[in-house]
Amino acid sequence: MRLKKIVTFFEPFLPTPDLQTIQSHIIGNKRVQSSKKLSKLVSPNVLGSCLIGLTIMTTSPNLADAPKHEQTYQQGIQAYDSQDYETAFKLLLPLAEQGDARAQYQIGVMYNFSEGIKLNEGEYSIVHKAKAKEWFTAAAKQGNADAQVELADHILLFYENPKKVTEALAWLEKAAAQDHAFAKCKLADIYFEGITDDFASGTPVDKEIKPDTDKAMELLNSAADQNSICALNKLVRIHQKGKYGVPVNLAEAHKSLVKTAELGNTSSMTMVGDNYLNGHGIEQSDIHAYMWYHTASEVLGDSNKPTPEMIAHGIVYVDHNAERIKPLDEKMSSKQIAEAKNLSQIWIDEHKPK
Repeated sequence: MRLKKIVTFFEPFLPTPDLQTIQSHIIGNKRVQSSKKLSKLVSPNVLGSCLIGLTIMTTSPNLADAPKHEQTYQQGIQAYDSQDYETAFKLLLPLAEQGDARAQYQIGVMYNFSEGIKLNEGEYSIVHKAKAKEWFTAAAKQGNADAQVELADHILLFYENPKKVTEALAWLEKAAAQDHAFAKCKLADIYFEGITDDFASGTPVDKEIKPDTDKAMELLNSAADQNSICALNKLVRIHQKGKYGVPVNLAEAHKSLVKTAELGNTSSMTMVGDNYLNGHGIEQSDIHAYMWYHTASEVLGDSNKPTPEMIAHGIVYVDHNAERIKPLDEKMSSKQIAEAKNLSQIWIDEHKPK
């Protein structure tokens, strides 16, 4: 599956030392953080006038020249990955109009971020959000799970009165039924917190959802079994803090944290090292703490060093792994340090891309 930018509005993915997270990363459905922000949103009654009709096919295309169609799609995705958005849009739009659900989803993504298409003078970004929703709807109706998740986001987040919670849940459940791990993670969020009328904005919902921790945990564990970092990070926090009535279980928190580290997350590696150093959820071991700190530092490589720009601007850079290793260097014997570094190298060799 190609790497695609998408908008997500639930809990994000990379853990940091205080266990906060950013964007979701899903193995098999790869997602990356986007720095783009939603802006220029206007009053709720504008949306209705912004839902400009698009002629969108919602049936699979009848392709007389399937190889050429696929080649064009791949070229469009390559252009998108290269950030040549105008070319990507020109290549993918005709395919989307022919009914290719993958292209429809990607065009929806591009409208969501206004990539390859510009707002006309006087238009607000919500015009493109509305078009994105139409393309996501077309792809979702054909069973595209990514589009189903994005469509649910739009329904829950943007201006509809009442908010159609029932429809959003239905789309998320369709995606979850296809084993879309991020959809499960989102559904878990909903069942942990529940959904009621949004009194802050005055927006009612068509159906209130009561919290259901058992159902949420079932969804979260299922997503975690698919190596969803979103789900694993939530399990770390839940077991570490004892949230939603789930008892504190540091051993379970550590297991989930190790899984995210095994997936290459360097912040998780550092925190696994902290657990070994302090004996949280695992037997205390200076050797294994050193091993994980050293591994995180090695995996980060040059990215773990201050850039010339940072130095020029006097930005203080702290290498958290190096700071943690210093006292261990003083405390441990040379034999123990050699063992820790050897364990680190073994781990790195085993996890190199095949």
